[in-house]
Order: sequence, then C-alpha cells, then structure tokens
Amino acid sequence: MNWDWLIKLFPKLKKLNLEFFKNLTFIHIGPKIKYTDKRSLKINFNKLSPKEKKTISNKLPKLLESGVDILEEKFKETADDYKEKIQSASNQKVLEYFKGKIPDNDISILKASLYLKSVFESDGETKLIKSNIVNRYGVRGRHICNLCTAGYFETWIRPAYEEMSQLSGFTLGKFLKVYEEIVEFYPFALFVHGRMSEREIKQSIEEKIKIAKKYGIKTLNIHGIGSSNLKKIRKVIDEIEIEDKFDRRVEKEGNVIVIKLTFKNSS
Repeated sequence: MNWDWLIKLFPKLKKLNLEFFKNLTFIHIGPKIKYTDKRSLKINFNKLSPKEKKTISNKLPKLLESGVDILEEKFKETADDYKEKIQSASNQKVLEYFKGKIPDNDISILKASLYLKSVFESDGETKLIKSNIVNRYGVRGRHICNLCTAGYFETWIRPAYEEMSQLSGFTLGKFLKVYEEIVEFYPFALFVHGRMSEREIKQSIEEKIKIAKKYGIKTLNIHGIGSSNLKKIRKVIDEIEIEDKFDRRVEKEGNVIVIKLTFKNSS
C-alpha cells in the first residue's frame, strides 16, 4: 500500500520505513502517534481531528470496521470467529439490554469482553485478546473486561439498574453514578450477594482491607442489593469498625447501596 497520504497527514512519519506501516494499529489511549524500535506504529484515534478521522476511515475502512474493532491487524484471522461468537443469543441479549444504559464507548468494551468470555468458555486462548482490549481501552477496559468475565453485568449491574429504575424520580444519571463507582473501583470492591452469610461478608471485607492496606490503597467499596443484604453489610461493618479505623460514606438509592470505606491509617 502507498502510505503517502498518511505521511501527508502526519509529516513526522516521513522518517519511518515501510516496516512500521505494516504494523499499524489503532488505540484509544496514550499519545496521538507512537512508534517503537519494534517497528510498530500506533495511532490514537480518539485524539485525531475530524478531518484526520475521515481520511483514515476512508483509506482504511477494514481496519476500522465496526465489529472487529478490538482486533489488531495481526489478529484479523479471528474475525469470523469473533462475528460468530458475538452474534450468539446470550451475547446479543446482554448488549441489547445495556445499549442506551451505559456509555457508548463502554458498549464497545463490553462487546469485546463478551467475545473474550465466549473464547474462554470454549477453552480458547484469551491472553492476546485481553491484552489487546487493555491496550486499546486502558484501565477502564481492564475493569469492564473483568466485570464481564466474572458475570457481574448480568448478576449485579443489571439487577442494580432494575431495582433503581422502579423508584420514583429515577434518572439514568443516578444509575450511571453507581455504575461509575463499580467500574472505577472494581479492583478494590466487594459485591455482596444473597447467598453470602454475615461470616462470609466479614471475612471477605477483612481480606480486602488487608490487601488494600498492603498496596497503600485507601478506599474499599462495598456493593449490595436488597434489604436483607443491606442489613447484613451494615452489621458487619459496625463489627469491623471496632477493630479497624475508617470513615464511611453511604450512597443509597432504594435497595441499592454503595458503602465507601476510607482508611484513616493505610500503612
């Protein structure tokens, strides 16, 4: 392919040889243009001007094709498998439900994550796929991917939306506030489900606190849905607070609760 048009868009690429262009991929985080000694060229599509996006979209429609946008050029042989798996009834049900309820960019990440989950469930190789998701979408991509593969979109996020949407005065903004807490603080969060006993909840919180303090993390989010879970969570936190010192902030919408613990001494 003649890359003169791309060099015209970005004159700094003139000094690169053809090998870099053969390994061109698009990312959604990081600098606008990045190239390495491994002869790899990456362009951050989010940082392009409307004119640059239009030119690239016209010149490289297949590389930017919706539906295989998580796949780097070197993984395109998996495109057919991707399309087959993402079109499954279960995956389409999840995507259709969350469309319009979470940010559009998160739908793209969720789609990629559902593909990874399908590959994992069929005993396929997932390391490169997850690596590509994280490379393209950053920390948020990692968190959504982990939430998806752990089943939390179906078992926690959807029930949270359904519970909140029944309240008078419900707005999408209120749900998104809870959703953002889930995504942003996923690594240091506990999701309490109905089958957990008070003992299990307490043990899980204590383990999370121990890990958080070990790595200098000052907060822990605890999520619960349903009145019985809320009572158990509050009781357990009262017990733990006797032994550990932390501030708590409670955000509650109906029977959906997020309790943020901030440790007074994280050392």
